[in-house]
Amino acid sequence: MYFVQLKQVKLFRHLVNKDQVLSRTKILEKIYSNEPSIYISNCEGIIEKIPAKNGNTNYQILISENDQLSLYELNEKLFELEYTKEDFVQSPGDFALRGNILDVFSYSNENPIRIQFDDDKIERIREFNIDTQYSINDIKKIKISPNINSEFLEKNDSVINIINNDYIVVINSLELINEELKKLNPSNDLNYYNQKKFNEEIKNKLTLFLNNK
Repeated sequence: MYFVQLKQVKLFRHLVNKDQVLSRTKILEKIYSNEPSIYISNCEGIIEKIPAKNGNTNYQILISENDQLSLYELNEKLFELEYTKEDFVQSPGDFALRGNILDVFSYSNENPIRIQFDDDKIERIREFNIDTQYSINDIKKIKISPNINSEFLEKNDSVINIINNDYIVVINSLELINEELKKLNPSNDLNYYNQKKFNEEIKNKLTLFLNNK
């Protein structure tokens, strides 16, 4: 799984690539939960700071079938997470409202979700295909996650730091990584990962070096 970069999002917010945000969010959640896998990245992918493991829980919306929740309340919560109201959901961060049905495309889901209300009660939750609009399957609960690039999220951690110490970190060249991190963050901007922090954190990991340069 490739941990993509979002550097261009920071520089040009109108060029946000929602697919990259979705990919990055999904991988982060897998790392947070210590799900075994192979994760691949580069310096551009790790230089941006990320929310701490439980840093965005206050901004997640957890919904289960039969929950008591008004459509208006959920609508307002989505606006708070900077979701955009559209006629139809097209990409992560969109939601649409039609009668007693709310469609939402969370940053933590591969497919959009359709939530059916019965007054102030969640009657049914379904995952659906964005092209055909047909239901894929019923689900009992969902998590609606914010855009990890949102300004309101506190980002003070790094992907190296949150990796479980049981994982093996394979590095092609420590020297080249340090050189690249220095180029990417020459002024040691605290909003970004830096060379010094990387070297401090990598010492605590089980590391395999493929090249000593």
